[in-house]
Amino acid sequence: MECADRILAYSSLSQKTRKQLKTSLLLALRIHDIGKLEPSNQDVLSGHKNGKLPYDHVDGGVAVALNRGDKLAAWLVRAHHAPGLASVSDEKTLLKRIRPSEILRGKRYRRESLERDVIAQHKELIARTDTLVRQITTDHEICCNHDLKGNQTGVPDNALSTRLLLSCLVDADHSDTASYYAEAHKKYSWNPRWGERLEKLEKYIFSLDGSDPERKLLRDKLFQQCLYHKTNDRIASCAAPVGSGKTTAIMANLLKRARDNELRRIFVIAPFTNIITQTVKKLREVLVLDDENSDEIIGEHHHRAEFSSAELRQYTQTWKAPIIVTTAVQFFETLASASPSGLRKLHELPGSAIFVDESHACLPPALMRQAWYWIKQLSSIWSCHFVLASGTLIKFWESDEIIGDGEGISLPSLLDMDFFQKTQSAEHNRLRLSTLKDGEAITKSDLLETVRNPGGASYGTGSSKLIILNTVQSAAVIAKDLQPSRESEANLSERSVLHLSTALTPADRESIVDELKARQSKDNSWQSQDWYLVATSCVEAGVDLDFDFGFRERCSITSFLQTAGRVNRENTNPNSILYDFSLQAANGIIKHPGFRDSIKIFERYREDLFNQDCNLDELSTRALIAEIREKESDEQFVNKLLTNEKKCNFQQVQEKFKIINSQTVTAVVDESIKEKIDDGFPMRYQEIQRRSVQIWHNKIEDYHLEPCGRGTDIYYWNYSYEPDFLGYMKDLNLMLKQGGWVW
Repeated sequence: MECADRILAYSSLSQKTRKQLKTSLLLALRIHDIGKLEPSNQDVLSGHKNGKLPYDHVDGGVAVALNRGDKLAAWLVRAHHAPGLASVSDEKTLLKRIRPSEILRGKRYRRESLERDVIAQHKELIARTDTLVRQITTDHEICCNHDLKGNQTGVPDNALSTRLLLSCLVDADHSDTASYYAEAHKKYSWNPRWGERLEKLEKYIFSLDGSDPERKLLRDKLFQQCLYHKTNDRIASCAAPVGSGKTTAIMANLLKRARDNELRRIFVIAPFTNIITQTVKKLREVLVLDDENSDEIIGEHHHRAEFSSAELRQYTQTWKAPIIVTTAVQFFETLASASPSGLRKLHELPGSAIFVDESHACLPPALMRQAWYWIKQLSSIWSCHFVLASGTLIKFWESDEIIGDGEGISLPSLLDMDFFQKTQSAEHNRLRLSTLKDGEAITKSDLLETVRNPGGASYGTGSSKLIILNTVQSAAVIAKDLQPSRESEANLSERSVLHLSTALTPADRESIVDELKARQSKDNSWQSQDWYLVATSCVEAGVDLDFDFGFRERCSITSFLQTAGRVNRENTNPNSILYDFSLQAANGIIKHPGFRDSIKIFERYREDLFNQDCNLDELSTRALIAEIREKESDEQFVNKLLTNEKKCNFQQVQEKFKIINSQTVTAVVDESIKEKIDDGFPMRYQEIQRRSVQIWHNKIEDYHLEPCGRGTDIYYWNYSYEPDFLGYMKDLNLMLKQGGWVW
């Protein structure tokens, strides 16, 4: 119960409510496995018989809880194994056919349509449990000396509180033998040393030199504004320009909050995994103290993270490190989860400071209202402190259309108005925005010619150019046509044209990024030569890259402004320009159907975008609202999602709250990995993923993808693959002959 005591201490709930929740959780902890005392189950558990438990042991615990009138405890017991938390509406309707007086009883796994034989199985289990429940309760009380008291409670009435209680139950259930994790948690959770980390961070910031004194002055001022900002509000915003030291400045603010409010953890939430690795590297450099293991202090939690030991992996994935850096997918989908494995870490969240970086890109518009509902609950009830930040800050919390009628509010900014206006002015002066051919669609040849020979624009000697396309296929087409023929067999470091998209495996994308960073060092030979990066949107946000000139295929206003953060990032080239362009769909170039609405909105606000006096954050917010209005179906989805959350329909929320809903399959490009999978050789998923690409599901038959092994959803890429350039798009001409490729 130490876990529950900790999170309830951070809650603003009444003393009576805290006591009720704690009593229900204690009962659930004591009886969740009581059904294993059923005699036939004991025969298996004692080793007298082999096989799985003949009777679903969860029903025993549910029966005991219901007999004591504690339906909340019954709900927790029912959920501590897959499929997890049931939906209140489902239980009230479907299971009336089993036993109308008591929901939750029977087998764990439900079916939407309860066939006659399934109903019979539920009733058989319930009848058997009812005959044994008194005996197994007596046996349990004698063996464990537990007084099995409960509350007179109804079904869950707050979804987030219920998820937190289940998280405590599941973590306790899984941690009985995990002494290592308990020791690690004890060592770091109770002494996170926030003050010492803040002191180290301040020394680091003020020791930095800057090639541009004006830029350094801006960064120092931003750091001081964030550090010394005084507010009692638990949710704040920060609109900071690219290259201004936003991450370390906001971290200083959160360290101060954590120190002053005795918070448990700090979370850094980023939209993409490629942002996380560089963020973790920087934070470990500036926040880890001399006597500490950096892996234990800064936890890197995402699907591609590597760990030196199983203990450290578990330590990070259960959010027990003092500072956790994770993706928006991991963070927000945990809040939406109904499964015990997904929720196991959630109880570590109350009493934390949370930095949502690139907040405009973390969530699709249709999920912002639901996410805001959780943010408000975490801040008002569970003592969480949020900073929502971005270089292009969409103030979705101010819009009734985004978060609900009458719900819009203003948030305090970490930056005062005078300083904010200065940063906006500096942004306008840093980079000129323009459009090719007055916004009309140009041909592929027009684009290639403009990129190579820009006419009136003065590139100078040794210019780097970034070209971002909306689809994987279009990026491959432009990269292939832009590359000089003499470089077709060149090494990566010798190519003047680089390509970066999901046509490459994660391992090969890392190699490309390493080469990009090497080229941007002052002593690299490419500083005096023209070179190009052709990419998709995977580089437009949060990646620390700097180009002299940029070309962005028309998409959304926020995507265009995010690309601006990769052009003249350090403000060293007064001639830098970012061009908007629209491409004709011909000669291999294809349009992305998902961007039709955002392109329409872009064209509506294009004149405002290129106006030097425009407030870019306000424009981005207006554009998002306009985009939402274009999709009336989203409003129905948003309202239904929030209704299901408020009604505690856990399964429906888990199913619908998906940040990435891509219908793709994993295709291995490495034949040796395919052979290992075929032979049943045990492999870590990270190893498979690093050498795989994602292919649209509807292309499996078109391109004759072969499944790997038996019973897996992993395929083998049986075409050519080019690791240092086009990836699986190497056979581009063949793909185009077969009728087009992927987005």
